Parts: sequence; C-alpha cells; structure tokens
Amino acid sequence: MGVLTDYFIADDQQLAHAFAGWFTVAHEPVETEATNPFTGGPQIMRNWPPKEPVGVGGNGGVADIRHLSHVQMKRIDHVKLATLYNLLTGVTLEQVLEDLCKPALIDPTSEETGFSEVPTALATSLRHPDDGALEELAKKWQQTEEMELDQFTVEDCLEVLQELRGLARKMEANQRMYLYWSL
Repeated sequence: MGVLTDYFIADDQQLAHAFAGWFTVAHEPVETEATNPFTGGPQIMRNWPPKEPVGVGGNGGVADIRHLSHVQMKRIDHVKLATLYNLLTGVTLEQVLEDLCKPALIDPTSEETGFSEVPTALATSLRHPDDGALEELAKKWQQTEEMELDQFTVEDCLEVLQELRGLARKMEANQRMYLYWSL
C-alpha cells in the first residue's frame, strides 16, 4: 500500500468548507528530545499542536474536495515534491521538507491523513514551463533517487508535471495549492 495524494487549490472560504472541523496549527512547533529508534542517538521531534477548528459544523474526518480543482495521484509524496522543488528553485531538500512537514490543518479523527500547503514559490514556478522545458524537467526529476526507487519513468514524471502545471495555472491570486495525503 502506498501513499494516496491529492493536490488541489482553494481559497480560505473553500478550505473552511471542505475541511470543516479540522484544526489550524500553532505558528511554532513544540520541540522535544527523543531517542531515534534506528540509531539510538538523540533526535529532536517537532509537533505542531492544534489551535482552533475551521469551518462550521464539521467533526473532521475525510475532507470533501470534490468541488475543488484537484488532481489525484499515487506516490507523489512530500519527499518527491521536495525533490521537484529543489530542481526548480535550488532550495535545499532539508528546508523544503521542513516547510512541507508543517501541517496546514490537522484532522482530529485520524493520524493516517495529512494536509500541507505547497510552497507558493513551487506552485508559481510550476505555471511557467512550456512543453519543452517540462520534458527536460521530467528527465531530471526521473533521475533523482526518489523517483528511481519508485521506478518512475520519464513519461510518468512528465504526466505528473503536466497535471501539476495545469492545476497551478488555474490558481487565482487568493488561492493556494495544497497536498492532502492518506495512508
């Protein structure tokens, strides 16, 4: 079983409707030290505590994004998205992953779903490549360790890029792109 991902665009009102009952998160994480189960050494754990519910009348649970512009994908998770962002902007993987690991909202009913905002710079940069540039980007992305390990072909990468570019081009000034995932 892999990670199922949906990428979608929404403004604040659309987001509150689709994710009614989910919680906003604190601006800063709570950091605690823990033992790394693989190395036995110390590590810092970041937890983003919930603040207040969004929307009216919801209890969390599965979000209804059917009415939003979205694309469904399998296996295009945070790490693959971070790798793409790195190729497009040069921002380090560590910084991008840190940004992507901060939840935009928290589902109070499940730890098997997550929700992150796609960095604005990434969503914006996905709008611009023409077909030729997108094909070159697909070739570079396919050669990354993350894509090779999941046996993505250049054609697979190109298809994902075309879908993300199409979604990014639909974004209006008051909207943002999001990643909604589930196990």
